[in-house]
Amino acid sequence: LKRPLDPIAAKIEPVRTVTYKQIGDRQLKLHVFEPDRHKSSDRRSAFVIFHGGGWTGGSPRRTYPFADYFRKLGMVAISVEYRLLRKDSGVTVFDCVKDGRSAIRYVRQHAEELGVDPQGIVVAGCSAGGHVAAATALFDGIDEASEDVDVSSVPNSVVLYYPVIDTSAGGYGQQKIGAAWKQLSPVDHVRSNLPPTLHFHGTADTVT
Repeated sequence: LKRPLDPIAAKIEPVRTVTYKQIGDRQLKLHVFEPDRHKSSDRRSAFVIFHGGGWTGGSPRRTYPFADYFRKLGMVAISVEYRLLRKDSGVTVFDCVKDGRSAIRYVRQHAEELGVDPQGIVVAGCSAGGHVAAATALFDGIDEASEDVDVSSVPNSVVLYYPVIDTSAGGYGQQKIGAAWKQLSPVDHVRSNLPPTLHFHGTADTVT
């Protein structure tokens, strides 16, 4: 988490940021990358990505290269800011999950102004961000109490890069989540009729 920022990412900037959720005084942002000549009347597919960092670190800038790549392919790409686990603030991994689900609901609810197809949302994530991405499809009921759950948080497809997929003692994250870890263990919530999912994982990865 202390390594220098990728110099390529440092040169990439979103077209704009949009507040998708406010928690107290904090505004959580979507960092929006638009393809050339994009118009709000377009109905493009959206590529929404969550950064990694063990739920405790990282930032949307980490995934700017992904967003810029898919923007160049003609998609509206969005890098998501979400709350990070902090013992002193009371933020938990459940809050990370809630933010992820809120972000997808916002994109779907505001598809017209974003110029995206509400049924063409691809969600992606790296490491702990992969966990948050999977959570948008898997963890029904883990939502902000004030949210309109009639708007689905389930994306139309999922791309997971070395995700946290098992939060048991044999996986990653159990101590960070606590006794309720199984509620947030993707492998324990796999079922039929989930969105098509592409899962990338290095064979030498001993962490997730």
